[in-house]
Amino acid sequence: MIGVAGEAVLDLLPDATAVLAGSPFNVALGLGRLGAPVAYLGALSLDEAGEAFLAALEAAGVATGLVQRVEQPSLRAEISILGGEARYRFAPQDTADRHFRTPDASRREALSALHVGSLSLSREPAAGVLEELAGDFAGFLSIDPNVRPAAIDEPARWRSRILRLAARADVVKLSLEDAAYLFPDRREDEVAGELFDLGAFSVLLTKAARGASWHLRGGTLEVAALSALSGDAVGAGDSFMAGLLAGLSGTPAAARGAILGCDPEAVHKALYLGAACAAITCAHLGAYAPMRGEAEALLHVLGPAECHRGTGR
Repeated sequence: MIGVAGEAVLDLLPDATAVLAGSPFNVALGLGRLGAPVAYLGALSLDEAGEAFLAALEAAGVATGLVQRVEQPSLRAEISILGGEARYRFAPQDTADRHFRTPDASRREALSALHVGSLSLSREPAAGVLEELAGDFAGFLSIDPNVRPAAIDEPARWRSRILRLAARADVVKLSLEDAAYLFPDRREDEVAGELFDLGAFSVLLTKAARGASWHLRGGTLEVAALSALSGDAVGAGDSFMAGLLAGLSGTPAAARGAILGCDPEAVHKALYLGAACAAITCAHLGAYAPMRGEAEALLHVLGPAECHRGTGR
């Protein structure tokens, strides 16, 4: 079972619409809708939004036995658009996500993989709890920092934490914005190289309309962005991550360090599934999480994605 740990956020859009969101919540929801065995690890408020998050997870087939319910209110993200770019204001300060506690070890035994992100990695005391949880985890680990500068009070401390987690991760997922924030003035291959030097097994760079690059120690896999007719890119990166993890689930690649020597066919299929999920999300308004059949139907219609192995570092 894949555990997904981190925050759930109530996004307040410029038109006053409230949307259930948060990168880890989106990934868990996406995995559930793709039919992968998944559990959500997070602290949800006892307020109305917390009830809505819990109901949505359960409706998607996500296991919620590791969810912690707390009295603090749900985190809200007030979103505004300036110059075509989204700006986030997070409130209030003391919210449910900060109060995530280390789950009992016996309740974590069913987890073979763990995905950790994103705002929660900058919000104490949960940030320290998540780092300890990931650091002690013996199975497959993926991380997504999902940088939101407005939520990072201590950038140097946050960066150090991300790099410590990256050093033992099987997959480090970064958008181009994440990569630029963590490694200013570095080329894509240089970002991957620095993370490899730390100990990361692979680096996934999602590049919006330019598709994605999955940097492995033996080379690089590229996948083109699959076109969307309308909608927006909200949640596309989370859908990509959900698709990738769902594609790896149940394969030999979904074990600690196995990415290094796994069958290339397994990682190709996982990469294609991630790209298909992202494209379907982009064809909708908001962070739509596709079903497995939708993604497979898209891949069948389009044929194999263009993907090749490069020359490595």
